[in-house]
Amino acid sequence: MIYKIARFTVKKTKVEECKKAIAQFVHTVRLREPGTVLYESFVEKDGVTFQHFMVFKDKRAEELHSGTKYVKAFTGVLYPNCSKKPTFTELSLVASSRMRRK
Repeated sequence: MIYKIARFTVKKTKVEECKKAIAQFVHTVRLREPGTVLYESFVEKDGVTFQHFMVFKDKRAEELHSGTKYVKAFTGVLYPNCSKKPTFTELSLVASSRMRRK
C-alpha cells in the first residue's frame, strides 16, 4: 500500500468553488479507480487549508491515478485558486486500528 497526504491552501474567495471541484473529483476517483483504496478530503479549522489523504493499492494504481484526464482537469481548477500550492508527503504505516476482514 502507498499512503500519501496532499496539503494546500485556497484563496478565501475560492473555497466554495474548490469544495465543489474536490467533491466531483473524489466522486470520479471512487467510480473509476479500483486501485485507489481510499481518497478523502478534509478542511482544517481555518476553512481554507485542505488535506487529502489517499491510499493506493500499489505503485501501478498511483501511476494510473496521476495520469488521468480528470486529475489534470481537477488541478487545472485547483492550482490557480491556491494561495499555497499542494505539497505531497508519502507516509509509512506504523499501526492501524482498521480491522482486516476475511
